[in-house]
Amino acid sequence: MTTSAEHDTLVLANDPFSEIPDHILIEIFIRTPISDWAQISCVRKHWATLFRGECLWQAALSRTYPNSSKVKKWPGPIPQRLGKRRYAALCVSKNILNLDGEIDEIVGHTYLFLKEQLELSFMAPPSGILHGTIIDQFITCGKSRDAAHELSSQIWLAVLDNLEENKQTFMLLKRLALEDDIFLPYPYSRSIKVQWRVFEKLFTDFRDCLSTEDYQEVLTFAKNRFQPIPSTWLGHLRWLCDISVSWVVYINQNVMRKKDERDIFVCCPISGYPSKTLMRRIKLKPLILSSTSHHHDHLHKKPSFHSPHNLNNIPPNTSSSIPTTNHRPIFTNSLPPPPEWIEPFYNISDLVGSSSPQDLKPSPWVTQILNLLNGSLDMESKLDTFCNNYLIKLSPNFVAYVIRCNELRQHSDVAYRFFTWAGNQRKYKHNFECYVSLIEVLALDNNNELDKVKILFNEFKELGFVVTVTGANSLIRSFGGVGMVEELLWVWRKMKENGIEPSLYTYNFLVNGLVNSMFIESAERVFEVMESGRIGPDVVTYNTMIKGYCKAGQTQKAMEKFRAMEERNVAPDKITYVTLMQACYGEGDYDRCLGLYQEMEDIGLEVPPHAYTLVIGGLCKIGKCAQGNVVFENMNRKGLKPNLPIYTALIDSYARCGNLGEAMDFFERMKKDGLEPDEVTYGVIINGLCKNGRVEEAMDWFKYCESNNMPINAVFYSSLIDGLGKAGRVDEAEKFFEDMIDKGCPRDSYCYNAIIDAFARGGKIDEALTIFNKMEDEKCDATVYTYTILITGLFKEHRNEDALKMWDMMIDKGITPTAASFRALSMGLCLSGKIARACKILDDLAAIGIIPETAFEDMINCLVKAGRVKEACKLADGFVDRGREIPGKIRTILLNALRKTGNADLAIKLMHSKIGIGYDRMGSVKRRVKFRSLVEN
Repeated sequence: MTTSAEHDTLVLANDPFSEIPDHILIEIFIRTPISDWAQISCVRKHWATLFRGECLWQAALSRTYPNSSKVKKWPGPIPQRLGKRRYAALCVSKNILNLDGEIDEIVGHTYLFLKEQLELSFMAPPSGILHGTIIDQFITCGKSRDAAHELSSQIWLAVLDNLEENKQTFMLLKRLALEDDIFLPYPYSRSIKVQWRVFEKLFTDFRDCLSTEDYQEVLTFAKNRFQPIPSTWLGHLRWLCDISVSWVVYINQNVMRKKDERDIFVCCPISGYPSKTLMRRIKLKPLILSSTSHHHDHLHKKPSFHSPHNLNNIPPNTSSSIPTTNHRPIFTNSLPPPPEWIEPFYNISDLVGSSSPQDLKPSPWVTQILNLLNGSLDMESKLDTFCNNYLIKLSPNFVAYVIRCNELRQHSDVAYRFFTWAGNQRKYKHNFECYVSLIEVLALDNNNELDKVKILFNEFKELGFVVTVTGANSLIRSFGGVGMVEELLWVWRKMKENGIEPSLYTYNFLVNGLVNSMFIESAERVFEVMESGRIGPDVVTYNTMIKGYCKAGQTQKAMEKFRAMEERNVAPDKITYVTLMQACYGEGDYDRCLGLYQEMEDIGLEVPPHAYTLVIGGLCKIGKCAQGNVVFENMNRKGLKPNLPIYTALIDSYARCGNLGEAMDFFERMKKDGLEPDEVTYGVIINGLCKNGRVEEAMDWFKYCESNNMPINAVFYSSLIDGLGKAGRVDEAEKFFEDMIDKGCPRDSYCYNAIIDAFARGGKIDEALTIFNKMEDEKCDATVYTYTILITGLFKEHRNEDALKMWDMMIDKGITPTAASFRALSMGLCLSGKIARACKILDDLAAIGIIPETAFEDMINCLVKAGRVKEACKLADGFVDRGREIPGKIRTILLNALRKTGNADLAIKLMHSKIGIGYDRMGSVKRRVKFRSLVEN
């Protein structure tokens, strides 16, 4: 006896297929019918592997479609992919799509792409996007516009005909039928044949899946697109309205009870099809009527079918008649009256005589409902209880008004929950204003409720509301504020389609939305339309465009737009000037900022406090504290109270200029004006004292801040560490640096630079390098100043190679050298006799677009100062010979360097000679007089 495993081994050993090479198996497989390939792949794991590989499919392509090897990869959004996909595409092109016997692989790939997109488990992309992708693919491959449109239509029809009949397909067809018909230019417009096929499948293959509401909605869309519509599409519950009573047969024996529901089969001939019979199953629920005398009087009357809902009036025990008379409900003392729809105002008729809704007095129900909207977990249940107790229901106008109230504008989550709750009321539907109000509230939220806004907008589009001017303005403003440009432009197109003429406010909202989303070019086109149209731009439009240019860093364009206002006689306001001043301040153009301020003064325009802050702060940054003081006094004369940043800027400016007395006078004046100094002000004072060498006073102020519980930040420590390091008190500086961790103050790059500079100045370069390594361990990024300090310290200790390694490390980390950093490197190399190395590094920097402005001057000054005039002259000749500098400029630099170092004789000789700029003629050859002749002769 053999075991099962041994038996399998014997079978495999005797199996002739196990010895056949793979390429022979592939040749065998591709000669079998395609319908057998699935079964073949299930025989052996190895065979399944062959079907998953690329070799089999390439062989199948070569055998079945020999010309496929000549097809090259095409451009476009739909790729070619591997062999299996190509084989499937060619099969589709040959067997499914009728192309007059021609097999086109790209058509098959497009069919598979579209079918996959429509059968996605989640929501498929809009049909407009899919159709546009297909059109782009065909046009990219060289098809004409007409051919691309025709092929796209054929592919759509083929895919729709081959979709499985399931729930997913029904939902897909329903969504395609209810999509908005947005106008697109040919050939991107959707084919009429494709739209017809979508509705045809819904009304024939999926007729029973449509509810009454869905049927009415889809039928409405169909009537809007096609006239007339075929009679076969009219087959839902509505057919009962046109049926003659004579051929309606109610068969009692076909009524089957299922709890309180019954199924009735009704047979009737369809108009136009006398030989066919339509069978429909209608679920009926028995309606218990009041036992009144009216009931018996109507039992034997002919049925009346004024509404499909009258079928619910069939009594449960009727045997030969269908009573369909509309009975009015009779209320007794035991039944409450139906709930009443409430409106946001006392009397809706007041709207007729009122100029605006703000003049109306709100209903007391508004306050009651707002009190319940507290955001609690049981908010919805409280609303249900309240409305049930008072027998009220909230109308759509009421819901929209409540959402717009100020109490909910800062609580978008509560407004969204209230909107959802209101939508669940019986027989309630949100109107246009409800969606507009909630989208506006969500757009104002700083917590980025964009997902909810998108969901609401998609619902809003599906409902097909008629857009109004007020609603469109609100939507454009909301979408523009959150950067939803696609939705914003959809509203704009809807306004155009509905014939709504945009107002000036609409244009301004549109431009503002585009600018906020940084679509500056689109905003420019809208602005140009306004300039050439009936509604011209006003100061708000210009301010919006100027704001956009400033945000994009195009300050020059903003200034041009500002000057263009004068040509159109549009007077700029203070917002115009402040926006431009803010941009100039951000770019460091303080002189232009001052010029704009003076222009405001000249035309008598009110200067807001923020403008004074910008002007004074800018002047103080460039050391013009006296001019800043003049603007400060002008501000006081106009009765404007300076704020804390203005005082702080003036204190800092005077302290940096060394005028500490004036700085402290402003400090005392600030306190007299009732302004309490903050940590920024105290930090400025401590930094100013340290810069002027008054470290002890700075430490007293530091202790004062600590004793008064003033927040101590890194600026305090970096100022004291820098001041102590420059005073040679390195140990105290190190103690302050270590105290930062104990005090919970994070150390930034300024603090590290200060302590590294203190060690480097004190000759402790190894300690400085240790702090540098610790800086990297604590994830604090080193700056160009860090490397400059270390390079200077290493050259000072004659560690030239380490300094060069530090320079290479800075370049490798992508840090751009400054003039100061190259000055430190070039001076160290020049003093160590490595002038050629410094020139090579300068050439390397020029190759990557970095040219320090004062590099040549610094190197020449360094050599002359060190008494190496000959090397300086040789370096000057090298600069001129390579075309790096103009000879006249080099001559001036060398002359100044000689004068400053006391080499008066050489300076006079250079000044009265033609060295550097003159030429000597030797026969027919003219040669420039070299700088080295200054010392050689």
